Amino acid sequence: MRPFAAAFLLLFSSSCLRINTYFDGYSPEHDYQIKEEIHHRRVDFYGFGYWPEKQELRASELCPADEKLSRLLVETGFVDGLLGLITLNIYTPRSVYVACAPRKKVKS
Repeated sequence: MRPFAAAFLLLFSSSCLRINTYFDGYSPEHDYQIKEEIHHRRVDFYGFGYWPEKQELRASELCPADEKLSRLLVETGFVDGLLGLITLNIYTPRSVYVACAPRKKVKS
């Protein structure tokens, strides 16, 4: 019974994180109304996620000129948590999803 309990504790000790941020008037209701182009990047952190303190992703490099940032999703999913668990959180990856949507036309 103890090996099962230890395996259960190890498996579920990795935490999952999900932060979803909307920009410039976009909201969850817009998710199905606009066509978004989603870009995925894996961001690497080390030492329980404390180093480096911050990492920069430029939306202007990911979104085409005629589109702009509409949504940003940062998450530590199952695979990210598993990688952290295997390395005892020496390596702590996070997945970043950047959604680009067409610019809203201004009515004149």
